[in-house]
Amino acid sequence: MWNVHLATIVEASVDRKTGRVACTRSGASSIRASAVQPKNIEAQIESATMYGLSHVLMERATFKDGAVVQSNFTTIRCCV
Repeated sequence: MWNVHLATIVEASVDRKTGRVACTRSGASSIRASAVQPKNIEAQIESATMYGLSHVLMERATFKDGAVVQSNFTTIRCCV
């Protein structure tokens, strides 16, 4: 997808007791000239949204003795 304009919006809630943040709803829209395979575009937008939510809500790098503890993607949580 080249030269595509995309907007994503997320509604989030915060548990004031625990500080836990949760995504309650999300939506995305794109402007493009034409779509040869619209389902592929839909899958790309959905996966980008999940990646962004995972990054914001769950991912972090922790350090021990000056080195990063997470060794690979298998040790990073992802919201699915």
